[in-house]
Amino acid sequence: MQLDSNGLVSTSLGSVVVYFDGRQAPLLSVNSSQIEVIAPFGLDGASSTVVTAQYQGVRSNSVTANVVPAAPGIFTQPPNGNTDGVIFDPSWTLVSKSNPAARGSTASIVFTGAGQTTPPGIDGHMENLTQEEPRQTVKVTIDGQAAPLVYAGTVPFLWDGVMMAQVTVPSGARTGTAVPVVITAGSSSSPANAATMWVK
Repeated sequence: MQLDSNGLVSTSLGSVVVYFDGRQAPLLSVNSSQIEVIAPFGLDGASSTVVTAQYQGVRSNSVTANVVPAAPGIFTQPPNGNTDGVIFDPSWTLVSKSNPAARGSTASIVFTGAGQTTPPGIDGHMENLTQEEPRQTVKVTIDGQAAPLVYAGTVPFLWDGVMMAQVTVPSGARTGTAVPVVITAGSSSSPANAATMWVK
């Protein structure tokens, strides 16, 4: 990832540009087999979008993708989608098998896919200490139990689209094992078994 002259995440990286309905999107990484791109906030309200990629001025074929108001997903460590979530304890230490979260404590869960924010998000904008909150209602379950929400919104010093949900770990969550964590934004939920956390 690189920042452009305006301090925004660049829409051109390694001679690659990606378009959503003709709009250039911020790029996080590119290689010969994969492109990581941030879907533009301008897609809010659309039902589909036409995606194309360009490399050294040559355009790819176009692909039509569905658009939904939200499609939350919890970041994981490592990012293989089936392991410990990127979740911090009150001291901002990653929760893990060797550092489980205490029941009744506050846990901070890092996720994406919450959709448009209030105030509206800016493509590629790097957050400072302002707080933008998702328009969609955010709920969290840990081990299938509701985790009371303390805060849901943007993360300072990361790009718009990365969110954090701070919740209270339910007192009835199982201990001594990794339990599933699910985030719901509006009517969409993260995959049931994609992210877990350790509880004590």
